Amino acid sequence: EAQEVQLDSNGRMLLPQTLLNKAGIKQDALFVGMEQTIEIWAPDIAASESSQPFMSDSEFADSLKKLKASQDSLKQVKDNANANVNASSTSKSAEESTAIKPSTPKPRAGK
Repeated sequence: EAQEVQLDSNGRMLLPQTLLNKAGIKQDALFVGMEQTIEIWAPDIAASESSQPFMSDSEFADSLKKLKASQDSLKQVKDNANANVNASSTSKSAEESTAIKPSTPKPRAGK
C-alpha cells in the first residue's frame, strides 16, 4: 500500500502504525529508494524475499563503467557540436571582414 508522507520540522517521517504492522516492522527498517519513491521493509522479510542481490558486485561495476562511458561519449558529442558551431560562426566573421565592400564617394572640397 503506497502512502505519501510529510517530513516533520527535523526532517523525519512519521510512519503510521498500521503500515508498520502490515510491513512487519518492529524496530529496524530497511529503506530502498529510487527517484521519488522509497520502499520500507523489515530487514528479515526483505532478506527472505530475495536471497540473491539485484546484481553481483562485478555486474554493478560493469554497469557503472558502461554508464560512465556513455556519459563521456555524450559529452564528447556535445563538445564537438559546440566546436562546430563556434568554428562556423568564426569563419563567417572572417569572411565578412575580408569581403570587399563598396566604397562610398567622398565629398569634394569646394562644391
